[in-house]
Amino acid sequence: PRRPGPSPGSPAGEAGLHGPVGRRRETGPAVARPAPSGPADAGPPSGAVPDACARAPYVVVPPGLRQAARALAAYGTALWHGPGAGLDLLAGLPEDADRIGEEDLPALTVRGILRLADAQLSSATTDLTMVTARRRSAAARLLGTSASVHLAMCHLLGGDWNRAAREVGTALDDEQGRCFDAPALWSLRSVLDAFRGNGRAAETSLRQARHLAGPLDFGGPQYHTAMARAMRARARGDHRGVVDALQMLAERSAHSERVRIVSMSWLPFLAESLVSCGLADLARAAMEELKSTGDDASNPHLRVAGAWLEGRTAEAAGAHEDALGRYTEAVGLLGPGRDIPLIRGLLEIARGRVSAAIGRSGSATAHFDSAEDLFTRLGARPFLEECRAERRACAPERGDTPDLDHLLTGREREVARLVGLGCTNREIADELTLSVKTIEYHLRSVFVKLGMRSRRELRRRVQEAGGGDGHR
Repeated sequence: PRRPGPSPGSPAGEAGLHGPVGRRRETGPAVARPAPSGPADAGPPSGAVPDACARAPYVVVPPGLRQAARALAAYGTALWHGPGAGLDLLAGLPEDADRIGEEDLPALTVRGILRLADAQLSSATTDLTMVTARRRSAAARLLGTSASVHLAMCHLLGGDWNRAAREVGTALDDEQGRCFDAPALWSLRSVLDAFRGNGRAAETSLRQARHLAGPLDFGGPQYHTAMARAMRARARGDHRGVVDALQMLAERSAHSERVRIVSMSWLPFLAESLVSCGLADLARAAMEELKSTGDDASNPHLRVAGAWLEGRTAEAAGAHEDALGRYTEAVGLLGPGRDIPLIRGLLEIARGRVSAAIGRSGSATAHFDSAEDLFTRLGARPFLEECRAERRACAPERGDTPDLDHLLTGREREVARLVGLGCTNREIADELTLSVKTIEYHLRSVFVKLGMRSRRELRRRVQEAGGGDGHR
């Protein structure tokens, strides 16, 4: 049950802000108000308010000011009562892009941010995309590049890492950003680089983020730099590094409410790493702290973290059947509109590991294959290597089986063999009766799976395995 929060109805003095279809009835200056009827000296003390303002018959309210105030009120409510309570205050905001006016953009930005926090990835992406499409408008700039930061997070979590990188790059080029937006964007770039296996670029981006965050008296960027540190550590398989980076978010952040509202993006990794370090009790304590928002029962991503934690705990205790059940429950919570492919891939590794432990080799193979496919499509080289290592540990391959046979699909082996014969992509496409685009896709997959970066390297590998000395 959610903590009781402010009523989602219109605040006092703001009745009728939206019409029956959610559009604003009034966006211009306020109507005329009568001038004070009493003597001039009955007003504020001299000098407190300029005489001209004290006698003015009009109060000018900039268009959209009340919507902006409602947006900030919704965000403040979410900090204390969870994202669902904040979303309640924005219930009258239109869903249709054609009915979104410029004055609605601050509220639309906040709704997108809160939907992201509430595990509504698809809806959050739609909202924030609408805002960034109008990034040059005055209303869109009210919250700086916040929409871009959170849209990049949506793409990162949703598995579209190329779009995430483009959004980060565009936002970094935007001169309208606030001083604390840049550290967040550089941190996101660091995470993307780390997940793709480019450790040097990840370190450079993180260094820039920390440099920009250092002089600020606002602690918000601490969350982003901590996440970047943690994800670099996770990509290396360094669970202790993940704990060191994220523990302060769970325990002693000066902005705990802000950190808690985005817990779905870091809590699963913290829970996994704490259990891996033998600190399951601390993981449970972090989960209990987050339950104080009242949103844990309705937020699928927090429930994923809970099921993952229970699964890791059961696995550590040798209760593999129970662990498999918890991991399967977690995967089931990552449904359409809220899927996080990277986390699903890690859960598939876990399912493969415990399936192998209880003798279900066929299921283990299927789970490992699923994880490899997810990581290959993401371009997540470090996690693909982790998956292979787990597979080898659970079911060591025969020493006389070439890598090309058990790491690649049948079609990928055909493409690799023809590369070994020196064929161009066009020649391979003609040989296999496929398009060049399809060949390029298979070739990228081969490079990722084999940890290669060049065609020459692949050709040498194929020839060493005996696949490049035959005929077409």
